[in-house]
Amino acid sequence: MNPTPSRHAASTETVAEPAAYPDGREADAPWPWQADSQLIYRDLRNAIVSLHRRPGEILDERSLAEDYGTSRPKVRQAINRLSDEQLVERQQHHRRMRLGVARIPLRALPEAEEMRKALETRVARYAARRATPDQIAGLRASIERQRVCETAGDIDGFHAADEAFHALLSEAAGYPGFWTTVGRVKAQIDRCRRLGLLVLGGMGPAIAEHEAIAAAVAAHEPDRAATLMATHLDGVAGTIAKLRSVVPCYFHDPGDPQSSR
Repeated sequence: MNPTPSRHAASTETVAEPAAYPDGREADAPWPWQADSQLIYRDLRNAIVSLHRRPGEILDERSLAEDYGTSRPKVRQAINRLSDEQLVERQQHHRRMRLGVARIPLRALPEAEEMRKALETRVARYAARRATPDQIAGLRASIERQRVCETAGDIDGFHAADEAFHALLSEAAGYPGFWTTVGRVKAQIDRCRRLGLLVLGGMGPAIAEHEAIAAAVAAHEPDRAATLMATHLDGVAGTIAKLRSVVPCYFHDPGDPQSSR
């Protein structure tokens, strides 16, 4: 199997409408204003993490500036930030450098996974101690949205509902800032999860794991909630191993000869 998700892969594969970006603009909508570097950064980051721009896709500063109706220096500022996050890379090509969407750096994944697990197991433990009936109802409603998305094959919608579930847990724990911190470190993990949904499927197991976590929170069982969360997050490692065998060109490991350009 050799899937090649396009910039709008998730939306074209699942629903007829174009995917929406966090600022409310649809993926194919024109830019009616001159974009600043922060907006360009957010938009490109979302497109890369969601695989609407796939690993290896070439980025051209001039074209991006035209698309966003802005100057190349503003685009360059956004690109530099994305490069710092290993989401964009500069590639040597015929004696000149070119920009491209970075492949997923394998060496960055274990640290990100451990950081996320350290925070989110603590979140699950606190949520099981502190969650109110309304917050538990919110978790269950989020799971129902995930089921609807699974039935519709809506990958973008499922990912959004998945994110909402974890954000609600942080609120129930009394530490919503934990989820903000997790969001800063899990970009590469999210790319793997999105790729896993496109290539391997697997919304059902994630939903079942969410249900178990929500049940432990509702029963006010902190140890069980934390253990279930750790198991849930550990599943990403198995997904990555499978993806490396199916789409190795989407990953990069400097120490692996098979990962060379």
